[in-house]
Amino acid sequence: MFDKKNQSLTAGDGCLVAQAGRDAIINVGYTASDIEGIVKVSLDAFKSGFEAQMETLKGDKLFVEQQLKEAIKALALKSMDVNESSASRSKYEQALELIKEGNTSEAELLFLDIERAEQNNIESSGQKIVEAALHRGALAFMRDTSSSMSAFEKVLELEPENFIAKAHLARLLMRVGKYVKSENLYLQILNAAKANKQYEWVASAYHALGQVSFCKGELEKSLDMQIRAMKILQEMGDLSGVSSVLLEIANVHVGQEDFSPAKKIIEKLIKLAVELDDDGLMARGNAIKGVMYSKLNLYAIAEESLLLSLKFYEKTENLEGMAEAYGNLGVLYKNKSDFVLAEKMYTMSLEIEVKLSRKRGIVSDLVNIANLHNQKGESDLALKRCLEAHDVAVELKSNTTHAAVYASPGGSYYNREDISLAKKNYE
Repeated sequence: MFDKKNQSLTAGDGCLVAQAGRDAIINVGYTASDIEGIVKVSLDAFKSGFEAQMETLKGDKLFVEQQLKEAIKALALKSMDVNESSASRSKYEQALELIKEGNTSEAELLFLDIERAEQNNIESSGQKIVEAALHRGALAFMRDTSSSMSAFEKVLELEPENFIAKAHLARLLMRVGKYVKSENLYLQILNAAKANKQYEWVASAYHALGQVSFCKGELEKSLDMQIRAMKILQEMGDLSGVSSVLLEIANVHVGQEDFSPAKKIIEKLIKLAVELDDDGLMARGNAIKGVMYSKLNLYAIAEESLLLSLKFYEKTENLEGMAEAYGNLGVLYKNKSDFVLAEKMYTMSLEIEVKLSRKRGIVSDLVNIANLHNQKGESDLALKRCLEAHDVAVELKSNTTHAAVYASPGGSYYNREDISLAKKNYE
């Protein structure tokens, strides 16, 4: 079973952050500080190469950094282990060098080799397989979602109560839109954390469950989860954690069009962001403020807030936030009937979504652009974008996404007076 006492957690930004707590035995010829030096250089080089992508992780960032550190440390130990052959040590050294260049594939294969070797070892306790799979999952996180998921699933086959793997898999499932499975894993974490009185985990699980509920459109449930998380974080005196939860609460209020409490929370958080010189909080706070005032048709305030949000997202190189800001600006300019600027904003968002390989974002932007073309009477261009969106949406297997995609070409066919095709798409 998984040894829960060897886990640590930072609940400040609502993510489940943990470390394995299993240190390999250091042999002779080097010190712990030597290893830490190698780890720092390798991790810093990797993060530098993926700086923009790392910023998009938001709540995942600290978790990914810690797990990458553990994986790199394991590689460094192997590269200097006198019990390994010179050829084997050379492979680990090469993998470390490639990690500095942002290439984790060789390191992933080495950990997979360890897993396979241990599976064939009848004397193996399974612990080395778990460790290798955890490292493989962390390394694959930035490169290949499915590979990362399979690695953490492997861990859970051997240790069903491994919080690290369970939390990470839940986050990945939420990333790809499998909200029910993600929610079930977070509920398992929540129940286990309550039983063991691990209140940091309880707060983070509530926060994550609130995010899943928001994605599912269950706003009341999302609000309830966030309030539960906030009460625990307030008792713990975790100001950063409270700020993160308050942002989510404000976002829910805006989604419910309950603007009065949203305004109070947003203004308080923006003021706090200025005091703390927190660019991330400034970006997110102004993003929610912009959406709120856009819904209130107060476009001047909305535009100012969204542009300010974009400025801070650009400053922190947060591509996900930039895509969100461009998309929200597109909505605002469309509502103002400035179709030229709206299309420009949607296109900027689309370019980032393609770079991030986020299919839902790609579909959303393509449909928004198609709808603009429809409003301008450019039915051929609208249909072209709709068909592009359809090709991407097929891979998502989402009824909601398909409904949005099919509705848009319905408008295109209607504008072209293809009434039968329009009816077919709307139905």
